[in-house]
This record gives sequence, structure tokens and C-alpha cells, in this order.
Amino acid sequence: MKKFICLLCFLVGPLAFASTNGYELNINYSIDGRIIASPRVKIKEGARALFTQVYKGKKNFVEVTATENPLDSDSKIHLAFVVGTFDRHGRKKIASNPSITTFADEKAQVIERDDKGREIRALNVIAKRKQLN
Repeated sequence: MKKFICLLCFLVGPLAFASTNGYELNINYSIDGRIIASPRVKIKEGARALFTQVYKGKKNFVEVTATENPLDSDSKIHLAFVVGTFDRHGRKKIASNPSITTFADEKAQVIERDDKGREIRALNVIAKRKQLN
């Protein structure tokens, strides 16, 4: 019986330590083709992170939530964003809700363009799984 318990600890132990409870996101946020923010964000799975940046007199915000992709078993990471500005009363004015599903450690990008094809906003992200305390 002791051998079975030790073997079980040996097999299950590494899985417990290998599990991910969070992510590190390296984000480049661009407006009109110009990078205005490049935060490195650490968040727990399912939690929401927010960063703000003032550009041309407007306070912009980006919220992101990171989770394992529930639609497949390919170990992809799903990133849901809310992007916009704050009005003069401090209320959020949402411009878009892009999402990205990507493999860990690979660059992913989402670009919003106007009717003439010019870039309005872009998010470039590299997501890494990270064990957070």
C-alpha cells in the first residue's frame, strides 16, 4: 500500500505544480498606428485587468480577461478585451470588444480599421501561462 501511495504522489504531484492559475500578458496598444501603451500585465485566470493611458487629451482604457479556451483542447488562451475612453464625468465609453484566442508564447494581433482601411486601434499580445501566488 505504501508503494501505491508514493507512486500516486509521484504522478499527481508534478501535475499540481504544472497547473496554471494565471497569465503574463505583454501588450502593445496602438491608436492611429502609434503605440501609446506597452504594459506587462499579470492576472489570475478569469480575473480582469485594467490599464489606462492619456492620448491626445483623451483618457483611454483597455480591460482584459484571460482564460483557457473552452472551445477546444489545444491549450489555447482566450483573451477578451473591452477598449474605449472615459468621458468627462469618468464614465466608460466602450469603442469595441475584441477577443483573441492564441497559443501561449505566440504573438497575436487584432486590428480595428475605418471604412478606408486605416488603422484606428490595434492590440498586439503575447500571452504566457504563469503560476501566480
